[in-house]
Amino acid sequence: MNARQILLFGVILGLIFAPVTVCGAENEKIFEPTEFQTVFLPELTPEEETLLEETFNELQNGAENPRASFEVFRGFLVMKSEKFLREKEEYILPPANMENISTWVGPTKTQSYQDPRHKVSERIRDFLKALPPETLLAWRAWVDENVEAVLNSIRKSKDLPTPEDLKRLIRENPFSSYEAEFWELLAQNAWQTGNASSAAAFWQKELQVHYDGTELRPKTFFLKEIPSVETLIGFHTAAQKAVPDESPEQNLPAEEAEDQKKAPQWRVSMTRIVSPEGETVFEDPLPEEQRGMLFPDRNRDLDVENEETPQFLTFSPDQNFLIARLGTRVSVWPEEEREVRPQPFLVVLDLSRGGQLVWMKAPNSVNSAFIGNPLADAERVYIPTLRLGKNAQISVDVYSLSDGTLQKIIPLFEVSLAEIQTPENETIFLPIEWTSEGNILAGGIKSGVQMRVD
Repeated sequence: MNARQILLFGVILGLIFAPVTVCGAENEKIFEPTEFQTVFLPELTPEEETLLEETFNELQNGAENPRASFEVFRGFLVMKSEKFLREKEEYILPPANMENISTWVGPTKTQSYQDPRHKVSERIRDFLKALPPETLLAWRAWVDENVEAVLNSIRKSKDLPTPEDLKRLIRENPFSSYEAEFWELLAQNAWQTGNASSAAAFWQKELQVHYDGTELRPKTFFLKEIPSVETLIGFHTAAQKAVPDESPEQNLPAEEAEDQKKAPQWRVSMTRIVSPEGETVFEDPLPEEQRGMLFPDRNRDLDVENEETPQFLTFSPDQNFLIARLGTRVSVWPEEEREVRPQPFLVVLDLSRGGQLVWMKAPNSVNSAFIGNPLADAERVYIPTLRLGKNAQISVDVYSLSDGTLQKIIPLFEVSLAEIQTPENETIFLPIEWTSEGNILAGGIKSGVQMRVD
């Protein structure tokens, strides 16, 4: 790739994390999110909820063996932190601005409210905060041992933990002595990589540790010291001021903004990826005579096949890698056809090497299908995925950006098979996008479900 092309990318893709930054031609297709009428979130069983409540009550009333109770909490945090608990009281749905809500389920045609749900990790943090001070300090001393064991292991292989490591350590070890340092490292990383909004959010979390935790001095493992509250307030204020109020296009001079709108873009359809110069840099290896298999009735439709879908194309933060979703858009095939039907698949191209193919990957089961747009950070690719089992299970699958290995499956919710196996749900679309804090927001108001993925 020459310098002129790189410069063009820099102008066009100033907001790397926006999920729809690439505009296609006039025939581009804008997918509408699928309306799920009945959503089942992955919740704890009644027995698990009872165990969690009993453990809290034991600690609250002076447990004879608090370390055994701590182990129970730890088990939930490590193995079930992404599950939910259902609250008993009813509530009125909040407005569309959901930045501070982890999960909400939108109203169906017959419902005006739903029960609120909270993640296990959030509820355990609330439990711990409500414990007597001496019990919370005992938890802190106990959990510090776990954190230090992980940090010593990390230090052997790298200088600093990755942002994913830090978020996991915070989630699985609430109120550890190192929590302020973890937020500080996350904030510094976000600031140094140009993500001012995330940096501001992380510094706000670090400030909250000072106001919200015990009076013990925070510990450090990698840093020499933790910034003072006054310094943190300064950092947070500076990061907030650095967040642009308008999109890059609005901040550009009028002529430059107009030129950007007219500039050629990367484009993706069901079968190919096209460069800004109009060159096909990747094409589905399915032979021409078999491309009717992309469609459920086996009748090839060239107009649909060539429709360009901007949401299905994204880039890594450094813009060196292009990630695209191609293949069939059909989400639910008859069971007898799943073994032979074509797969949807992800493609990663290395733009720093002229668009060389890095990897291509289909879902890991014939009962699975990609049902959303891809997102990418510096190390991973994220894609909403449907799995057909007892119910239709919907998750965000996480792949390694470098080699395409499946690293993690983040469960989101389930819907009944009867609801999924209807003609209008033949092609399911669940959008995902980045939040200002660097989390993934899955779904939306029209989807009937909206979830923030930590």
